[in-house]
Amino acid sequence: MASSNNQATEPQSGFMRIFVYGTLRQGGNNHQFLKKAYLIANHVALNGYIMYNYNESYPFAKPCNDLNRVIYGEIYEISPDTLSVLNRLEGTDEGLYMLMFEPRIEAWLYVIGPNAPKNLPEVASGDWLARS
Repeated sequence: MASSNNQATEPQSGFMRIFVYGTLRQGGNNHQFLKKAYLIANHVALNGYIMYNYNESYPFAKPCNDLNRVIYGEIYEISPDTLSVLNRLEGTDEGLYMLMFEPRIEAWLYVIGPNAPKNLPEVASGDWLARS
């Protein structure tokens, strides 16, 4: 499903899978944006990512080479309309986040973009909802 440049072919229905790890998760303050989405998997551990904390408001994820680093989240199937809403919420046009395909879980996720804040503290647990 994935090619070497992290691109994927969306299902014919136009729906796609997305991994969420922060405020979009169940219990997060932006979960209502996924009210029309279908939950595929919860309690998903994704190795090779570091999570950063922006003012206790929302997290950023960044890929890394250390497979001992893990972030936790959920996978949903979303429509093109929901994707448009999420892109606006996540600030993809402003470069706050970028969408990246992760072939190991066959889902897209928002990762830290070029215009995101710098020098952020890490969320050592990799779990936004369980951070201390």
